Parts: sequence; C-alpha cells; structure tokens
Amino acid sequence: MDVVNLYGSIPVDEAVEAVRDLTQEHRDDIDLFDLSPDDIAQLLSHCLGNNCFRFEESHYKQRLGIAMGCKVAPPVAIIFMHKLEQSALQNAPLKPEMYARYIDDTIGVWTHSHQELQDFFGYMNSLHPSINFTIEDSHASGSIPFLDTLLSVDKDSCKYSTRPSHSGIIIHYSSSQPMATKKAVIRNEFKRAHKLSSNEEAKSRSSDKIQNVFEKNGYPKQMIRGIRREVSGQHQHQRQQRHHHHQSRRP
Repeated sequence: MDVVNLYGSIPVDEAVEAVRDLTQEHRDDIDLFDLSPDDIAQLLSHCLGNNCFRFEESHYKQRLGIAMGCKVAPPVAIIFMHKLEQSALQNAPLKPEMYARYIDDTIGVWTHSHQELQDFFGYMNSLHPSINFTIEDSHASGSIPFLDTLLSVDKDSCKYSTRPSHSGIIIHYSSSQPMATKKAVIRNEFKRAHKLSSNEEAKSRSSDKIQNVFEKNGYPKQMIRGIRREVSGQHQHQRQQRHHHHQSRRP
C-alpha cells in the first residue's frame, strides 16, 4: 500500500501530538537537552505551523500538511504513520501476517482471502479523513514492486524471489556529463542487479535488461560489457572472501 500525498495530508496538530507521545514514552532513552516533551511539541508546532511559500507574486501560508523540504518532515511523517497504523493493526478484524513500512510505502503478507484483503484495504482507508491509501497486490501478476525491488511469488512452492525494478530512464550517452559520471551510472546499475537479485537467474536477467537499456541510450557495447564483467568479478571475489571468513570461524 502507498499513502497518497502523505506530507501534504498530515494534520499538524495530530502529528505534533504523536511526536510528544512517543517522546514521552522514550524520554529515559534519549537526550532531550533539558527540554520537556511539551517544549519539543511547542517548538515543533511553531516550525510546522508557520510554513510560508510564494507562488508567482503571491505569498501563502500552508494550512494542511508539512513541507517536503523541511528537515523534520520525514521523522514526523514516520511517527504520525506509526501511531495511526499501531491503532489500526490492533483493532483490525483480520491482520497481515507481516507488515512493514518505509515512510509512506507499506508492504505486507496476507494469508487470508483476496476479498478479505479488499475489506482490510477499505478498513485502512476509513481510519483518517485525510489519509488515503492505494493498493497493489500480487494476486493476478504474481509479483509486486516495493521501493526499488520487484518481489515475485511462486504460488505453487510459496517461495519468493527478488530483483531490481527499473524505470528504463537514464541519462543518454550524448548528454553533457563527465565520462566518469556515465561510467558510474552503469556501474551502480549492475551493482543493484547483484545486490537485489535473490538468485543467479534473476541476477542474469536483470543484468541483461540493464545492458539493453544502456545500449538503447547510445552507450558503447564494449564499455557496458567491460563494466559488467568488472562488477561481476568484484561480487564473486566478495562472495569468496565471505565464504573463507565463515570457514575460518568454524570450530
């Protein structure tokens, strides 16, 4: 699930209250620099409640939500969603087997029926008037994207595999960028393929797709293949080092 326009939908007063409550709960574990949870709430209210911006020649004060460029926005959004989802999961008639979130992107494992998943989705959207979720599930396609990773589920074996998702959009070889930057882009994409792929087949398929994308964007084949071999060799060497380290630690 994904929250629609999370930063722009968060009620400031409720977000500040969530921060105060969590600070109070953990006040013995963190250094508050002689501030009380109420002091932090007051300062936070001042920062979040006075966000002004200009559009053309007019100036505006933001009345709902928090500014995405504000440094405290991500942790405030995380804490607000934490409070919302903790209450939601505690009171849900049926719960996911696994539930995890990165800011506004949520992933879960649902072991009940597909209709009951839709009911759970409707329940989540009934929790707060300004927080709306969208949902994507693997019921039809057998795969689902989460952040920059595509997870695929084999319904017969109930096993899953991962590989990097890719938009296919990269800087063109003819763009005015340093050659070192272009090579770094290639190198990092192949590193993602090795890091996020759960098996050799997924790694090979992802690397082939990446190579094809760069070739279509004008990059020399020799350069692409050379960097691909370089990254593959580095990961092979790292695997061997980890294996030797593990062997040497065995009694």
